[in-house]
Amino acid sequence: MSPQQIGETTATPSFSPQQKGFREICDQIEAADAAESVPLSAVAARLRVVFVLLLRRSRQQDSAGRLSPSQLSVMGRLDRFETMTATELAQAEALRPQTIRNLIDELRDEGLIVGVRDTDDARRVNLMLTGEGVPWCAVHAARTTLSCSTPYARN
Repeated sequence: MSPQQIGETTATPSFSPQQKGFREICDQIEAADAAESVPLSAVAARLRVVFVLLLRRSRQQDSAGRLSPSQLSVMGRLDRFETMTATELAQAEALRPQTIRNLIDELRDEGLIVGVRDTDDARRVNLMLTGEGVPWCAVHAARTTLSCSTPYARN
C-alpha cells in the first residue's frame, strides 16, 4: 500500500546532480523491467553504469581512507573467519596468489594482520587480525558501507 493510499503525504526529495543521474538510471531500469520488451543486453549495459557509479561513490565516501576495497574485503574475511591461509584468501577473493600476497604484506605493514605458524603443520601460516585489527574492523564497519563483518560464504 503506497503512502498516498493510506493518506500520508510525502515530500519530494532533492537530489544532487550525481544522484539525479543515478536516480534516472534506476528509473530506466525499473521501466525496462516493467515493459519486459527491452533486450537483456540493454539492461546489462545500464546495470554496468549503475555499478560503476556505486563503486565511484563508495570510493569517495570511504571513511577508512587508508585501505583499498580489496584490503577491506580481506579484513572482512579475517574478521568473519578469524584465521585463513593466503591460499584460502586468494581462492575466496578470486585473486592470484601474487596479488593476495601484496595485500597481505600491506595489511601486515599497517599492523592490522599477522601470520602465525600452524602448530600441526609448520608449512602452513594462518593469517588473523591483530589486537589493532579487531577494533579497527569494529570502528570502520560502523562508519562505512563496506562492513568488515559482512557475511561471506567460505569457499
